[in-house]
Amino acid sequence: MRRVASHTRLIEQRDTKSTLPGHHSPPVARKTDKRTSPLMRELLGHSQDLDAYVTHIATRPAATRHLQRLLAIQRDYPAQAFDPAIARALQYGVYDLSRLENIILSLIAGDFFELGEA
Repeated sequence: MRRVASHTRLIEQRDTKSTLPGHHSPPVARKTDKRTSPLMRELLGHSQDLDAYVTHIATRPAATRHLQRLLAIQRDYPAQAFDPAIARALQYGVYDLSRLENIILSLIAGDFFELGEA
């Protein structure tokens, strides 16, 4: 049998720990940079408006979920509608992605959908 560690015995002390110096390295807090996330890398760099929009979305709670949805919206709709919708959303401070999608749909309504009179 091989001895791994040797600690002094703590007598009449409850819920205490005995750790030898150097046995455990001190905990290191890791900084997470949202700019390095794959979602951020994919969304950033297309336009200044989109960069500003993404930066604001990244500060919100559940940012990953919102960024995933924004990326899906960007992939689903043509850039000719997506880019002006982002600019308009920034202008009015609209960061609700459902409302952003409604703006996009209003921009492409006549181009891709046949809206007949009822």
